[in-house]
Amino acid sequence: PIHTNPAEQLKEYLKEIGFGNLVDFVKLLSSQEKKCLSHLAEGKTAKETATILSLSSRTVESYLAHIKNKGRIHAFELFDLAKELKQFGLI
Repeated sequence: PIHTNPAEQLKEYLKEIGFGNLVDFVKLLSSQEKKCLSHLAEGKTAKETATILSLSSRTVESYLAHIKNKGRIHAFELFDLAKELKQFGLI
């Protein structure tokens, strides 16, 4: 539709080219989980992210664990996922 905002247009485009699974996955994440993923994509550690977001590092680690569970992904896949979501402007 013509009246959709750029973020929605991007999501529709990503669905059209086969990345709908990423768009759907991001809908499952809380705003704090998205922030943690965004910082991870920038190479920040859980401790650095905790400082930036004024959280404990255990809380950040908990958010990252929730993300892994929601996506049914392994720890070693999390950084690549974060980079991909950030690259596509989804986080």
